[in-house]
Amino acid sequence: MEILQSIVSYISGLFQSSAVFLALIALVGLLIQRKSFNDVVKGTFKTMLGCFVLLIGVDVMQGSIGLLASAFGSMVHTTGGELADYGVFLGSHGAEIGMVMVIGFILNLVIARFTPLKTVYLTGHMMMFFAMLWLGMSTGFGLTGVPRMAFAIVGYLLSITITPQLLLKDMKFLTGKQEFTVGHSGTFWCLIAARVGQLSKKLSKKESPSMEHLKFPKQLDFLRDTTLTTGILMVIIYAIVALMLPADVRAELYGDDVFTTVLTQGMRFGAGILILLQGCRMMMGELVPAFTGISNKLVPGAVPALDIPMIYPYGPTSLMIGFLVALVSSLVTMFVINFSGLSAFVLVPITAAVYFDVASGSVFANAYGGRRGVILWGIIGGVGIMVVTALAMPLVASTVGTFVQQQGFTECSVWIIIVGYIARLFGLGG
Repeated sequence: MEILQSIVSYISGLFQSSAVFLALIALVGLLIQRKSFNDVVKGTFKTMLGCFVLLIGVDVMQGSIGLLASAFGSMVHTTGGELADYGVFLGSHGAEIGMVMVIGFILNLVIARFTPLKTVYLTGHMMMFFAMLWLGMSTGFGLTGVPRMAFAIVGYLLSITITPQLLLKDMKFLTGKQEFTVGHSGTFWCLIAARVGQLSKKLSKKESPSMEHLKFPKQLDFLRDTTLTTGILMVIIYAIVALMLPADVRAELYGDDVFTTVLTQGMRFGAGILILLQGCRMMMGELVPAFTGISNKLVPGAVPALDIPMIYPYGPTSLMIGFLVALVSSLVTMFVINFSGLSAFVLVPITAAVYFDVASGSVFANAYGGRRGVILWGIIGGVGIMVVTALAMPLVASTVGTFVQQQGFTECSVWIIIVGYIARLFGLGG
């Protein structure tokens, strides 16, 4: 039994290292295609390198956003109920989480091989979060033993197979190809954003131009560079937030040289996007062709579900504008819910989720509904992510409550709400 647990732990560790996991997928795909030694080595390690570059970009951006989240968080002074620390749950149930991931991935391949659900989930860190959340739900419902693991595995499979599959048509509309779909907690938001974009187009008498064709005066032509523009906008946001903070809080978060912090943090965010996009290009160039071997030989018709930044090159301006609108609407909603007492637990700024979940949907909203779709979705998505988070927290308060509170991963919260309230009808949970 200990040997089995060690094997499962080792394999789940590979899954959690996205770069290693995807490199192994590329290696298998290239070997199946009987590529030359040169091509196998190049494709395997460039996939790993591209993933590392992408993750570095994400880390840089999240580091920059973290200061904003802390600044906004200092403005929240309400109190609420206690939530269990998900770090404690993760530490005490690591082996079981790994087992859910490993069994779930094998079953995902079986489902993709023998059913019409053809997506294969390859976003390692999201696989871990989904496994943790489903196990947290089943534990909170009072299940034990085999029923608890069975519930977690079935729920995990629902998460990694349904929404990536539902997004396939929208991905083909966005990219013109069926090379990949999105495997992320923002997949659900992308699906809804696409419908919002379609609705905005249907309700409008006049076609709304694409946000990507936004025109700038000749003197501001440098704004066509979206990474530079994003950096400048983040500098402005940091400056505005600094002015809103009390002097002592501003000194604590921004340091003595506020101007330098504002400038460096804003441009750091822009640099993160630049790094991230380079990683996306490297991964697309190596992983997708390599995966063809798996889809042709082992799992016919399979489509890889990849991390959400892979769609960013298809709408960088939409992403930037969508983030700004969603950030404002989410913060307004947060303050309204907190100060009205509508939530038993305090909502905190989830700036990273607003960017990676809500703003990502703006790429689809723009593809279908242009600028009007992006603005409308930014408002709806910003409000929605806070409402969904508030509804989900009570259902996992005793196990992984702080994860939902701090991360707000949309699809995770949506599944928690759907399953949690159904479970309560059968007397499970609080």
